[in-house]
Amino acid sequence: MGRAHLTRHVAAGTVEIGGNGDAPDWIQVMPSGLISARDGREFVARDLQAIIRRTNIGDGVETVIDYDHQTEFAEANGQPAIAAGWVKEWAARNDGIWARVQWIERAAKLIASKEYRYISPTFLASPETGEVFKIKSAGVTNTPAFAMTALAKSAIKETVMDLPTQIVEALGLKPEATIAHALEAITALKKAAEIRDTHNAHVTQAMQQVASERKAIREERHKAAVDKAVEMGVFPPAMKDWAMTYIAQDEDGFNQYLRNFGTPYRHLFGDSPEKKELHSHFATLKAERNGKPSDDVERRKLAEQLGLNPSDLD
Repeated sequence: MGRAHLTRHVAAGTVEIGGNGDAPDWIQVMPSGLISARDGREFVARDLQAIIRRTNIGDGVETVIDYDHQTEFAEANGQPAIAAGWVKEWAARNDGIWARVQWIERAAKLIASKEYRYISPTFLASPETGEVFKIKSAGVTNTPAFAMTALAKSAIKETVMDLPTQIVEALGLKPEATIAHALEAITALKKAAEIRDTHNAHVTQAMQQVASERKAIREERHKAAVDKAVEMGVFPPAMKDWAMTYIAQDEDGFNQYLRNFGTPYRHLFGDSPEKKELHSHFATLKAERNGKPSDDVERRKLAEQLGLNPSDLD
């Protein structure tokens, strides 16, 4: 459903207030089915429960019963709209819509003495189909024939937004929900989304912090493993960058490489008998040169490739 253009009808029909002397608690406000006004207009009250549901939506404000529909004319004539009673409960019966009324004492006396005899509803209805949408108010009156002809001419057009069924269902609202209810639901959803977004931001930040800490721990572990491999003589210091890249990409593969490759450079690095023996040999050669450094270019290139200080081979 889209925008529904409804017309307010004042005193389009009247029902005699029943009772045997006292103002009755329950009164019939609107008959069911086809309603024929005295001026020839016709309306239909088909789904009584739906009319009651829409009538009850009013932010907790009870439906007023006034005198001669003064609520509708107060703005125009400047006279006060005094309540005769307030609807406390609605009921859909076979013959129409009934209301349990809490009468004001003055009104109850006027009705009991038959100084007021009829009840006349003001309601919204479709101008195309005559379908009654909701009851706006009601008034006690004594001039149904004259009032229905004269007051009906003062019908006031109103525009009511009837929510599309898809929106009602998507928001999980009741069928009789109004725009106000939809706005409340949307506001609640926006607030929940803001809370969720804030929570997600905190979670993301925490996850990033954990990831950063795990990365630092992993890099420290990789560095320690590579340093240990160099110390053991698995490969020379010159291959550290290669080893760090390897272990970062495939730590299990790197560990398998260590197990399979052995320690071919143990005699050059680490605290090993082979290294001590080699360095003793280098010291002897250096002594034979009277302490002069070696001028062997190939030896120096080898030292650089191994990641050693060239003086270690002198």
